[in-house]
Amino acid sequence: MALAVGILVDDATVTIENINYHLEQGKEVEQAILDGAHQIALPALVSTLAICIVFVPMFLLAGIAKFLFIPLAEAVVFAMLASYLLSRTLVPTLAKFWLKKHETRKTAARSFLTRFQESFERRFARFRDHYKSVLNVALGVRPHVRIFCFLPRWRQSALLAFPIGPLPGLGQDFFPSVDGGQINFTCARGQVLASKKRQPSAISSRAPFVRDTCKQLASVVDNIGLPYSGINLAYSTSAPVGPW
Repeated sequence: MALAVGILVDDATVTIENINYHLEQGKEVEQAILDGAHQIALPALVSTLAICIVFVPMFLLAGIAKFLFIPLAEAVVFAMLASYLLSRTLVPTLAKFWLKKHETRKTAARSFLTRFQESFERRFARFRDHYKSVLNVALGVRPHVRIFCFLPRWRQSALLAFPIGPLPGLGQDFFPSVDGGQINFTCARGQVLASKKRQPSAISSRAPFVRDTCKQLASVVDNIGLPYSGINLAYSTSAPVGPW
């Protein structure tokens, strides 16, 4: 739900922003609400369904992941649908009571926040116009843009990073390697249980030497044979579950 907070408020935010846009055009409050809510009803529905569809594959999971992630997926999907429903009903209703028609005249005294907002909007407008000009150039040379998209990844990265220079220390792994703080010793498959018992015993006999060498050693655990319960198999550090 913490990941969904940002997208949960989008429906209401977009609705209020579009209503405010129509109010700035000089419309009455009720007409601005009707036009603003009707204008974004279908786009907001499509975007909400697109987000919900992303979580559909989680319902095909099995095992422990099924019981962990399916409730999370259901919570996000139901929350997104409820957000869309509220943005179509409650938000326009509250806007009818709270929003006022915009006045055409401007007050002489402006606060610091008002001046800051106007300055930010002017700079953002200049940035948007610059981006629009760059996009128009890219659309005018579509064959060259297609060739750029088929370049190897490292060449694309070099071309994109050229204006800002190299970025030292930038990671490239999706899941970087970490130190789990554990050493796992597994016997070879097919050994009899009596032979497996001797090997952990030999390792445990060296535990005092390991403790003297490694000051961060917390414990030495021997798990010989099958786990003694299903809880141990599912949640403890064992053969199927572990950070190594």
